[in-house]
Amino acid sequence: MNTDDWEKLKYLIGHKGLKVVSLDLPTSYQFMNRTDEFTERMLAAFNSMMLDMLAAVARKDYEDRRRRQAQGVQKAKQEGKYKGRPINKILHQKIECLLMEG
Repeated sequence: MNTDDWEKLKYLIGHKGLKVVSLDLPTSYQFMNRTDEFTERMLAAFNSMMLDMLAAVARKDYEDRRRRQAQGVQKAKQEGKYKGRPINKILHQKIECLLMEG
């Protein structure tokens, strides 16, 4: 998810008053227990920051995997080992029939 999409999602979550609880983020469910207002606000701010950081880490991981995959494909093409996915002729025939049927 890119930054703009994450910001939109975060806005929708906040606008609807939803709370995100993550097993990987213990403070996200600690603040579900009612405590004093100061603690609730501190945990909410901390959880928001942590979720932003986790979203950034997830995005970076996704981009790194895509980059490494593209590098591998490029190297395989240069070595003549990469042919891509073979054409599924049966699937193409089914699609063509469905398009002709309307």
